Amino acid sequence: MNYIQIDFFNLIMVVGAVQGVTFTLITLLSKIGREKTIIYLSMTVLYLSMNNLQYWFTLTELTAPIKYYKHLLLPWYFLIVPSFYQFVRGYLGLDKRLPSLNKPTYFIFGFGIIIRLLLIIYIHFISGNTSNLEVLVTYNLLEETVSLFYSIFIFSYCIYVINYNKQWFKDLLSNEDLKWIKQFFKFGSVVLVFWVLAVLQHYTFKYFEPPESYYPVRLGTSFLIYWIGYRGLFKYRIHKNRIVIHQILHGQAQENTHSHTSGKVGVFQRFENLVLQQKKYLDSDIGLETIADELEVSPSHLSSVINKFCGMNLTNYLNELRVEHAKMLLSNKEFDHYTILGIGMESGFNSKSTFYSAFKKHTSMPPSAYRKMLESRKKDK
Repeated sequence: MNYIQIDFFNLIMVVGAVQGVTFTLITLLSKIGREKTIIYLSMTVLYLSMNNLQYWFTLTELTAPIKYYKHLLLPWYFLIVPSFYQFVRGYLGLDKRLPSLNKPTYFIFGFGIIIRLLLIIYIHFISGNTSNLEVLVTYNLLEETVSLFYSIFIFSYCIYVINYNKQWFKDLLSNEDLKWIKQFFKFGSVVLVFWVLAVLQHYTFKYFEPPESYYPVRLGTSFLIYWIGYRGLFKYRIHKNRIVIHQILHGQAQENTHSHTSGKVGVFQRFENLVLQQKKYLDSDIGLETIADELEVSPSHLSSVINKFCGMNLTNYLNELRVEHAKMLLSNKEFDHYTILGIGMESGFNSKSTFYSAFKKHTSMPPSAYRKMLESRKKDK
């Protein structure tokens, strides 16, 4: 029964790690992968994946032909939380306010590798006494403990920034943009607790590291690979589009918004002018063919242009604009007497079901709950 359990956990760990590496390669080779924030997101997934793969290799006989492999372990765990911290800096737009941890993190990572190499050289080539391997076991435990405390410190700092310094980024993010990050930190806290328990058990059995004690950690990190990768990338793209849309709708386009639109020529520039400036998205009957006729281009060509520059199809793009408009109306006192359906119709939706579906997709809550949230905030003030 124990062997089945081990195979089950190993399968989840390996599949998750391989998918994480694949996700990283595909993302970095894509257009959005050139952005610094996405690079840090991808590297977080990669470090999680490499850490799990390395752990799996040490439990198998695949590394037996490689003489010193089980001792030559790279401390990937030093890089995971700091890399996600760098992503959060970019996601929140706090690159200039929060310090970068790249230099200290990579210094510690490199220093750990050098110390390990020196120990391996001393034990295997200078002393020739393999009984000194106990020194490596002790070093493994010390290195992991330092990494654990370093990760907890950075993790706690991220939580502190998000919960107690909202004034730094309140104009950039809505509650929907933060919700998934807060969910990540809740689940990440559970994984950290499992890691602490595993390390404590490792101290109890100093010269014998029970693989079972690390199963909850590995299973948790395998889930985080999916969560951070796909959820983070999806939310970042929506968040980035939302900022631009929000600025345009409120007539507050900053310099980065101008650079975002000024480089778009031809069809897309005329498309933006038609949809955004003339607010055609408020027309519930507007569609691909209607816009294509007005721009005097073929529907297929317009569709490809929209997908290229917006990263989504026309329907999703229009619905995102409409949802932002609906949120603006819901927060306006002059529209307090409007019904939810009335707000949806004013925003360009042609049915209640379409409005509710689109609103929940982009905000993770129905419009009625969003209105209640706004009302409760007003009462708190």
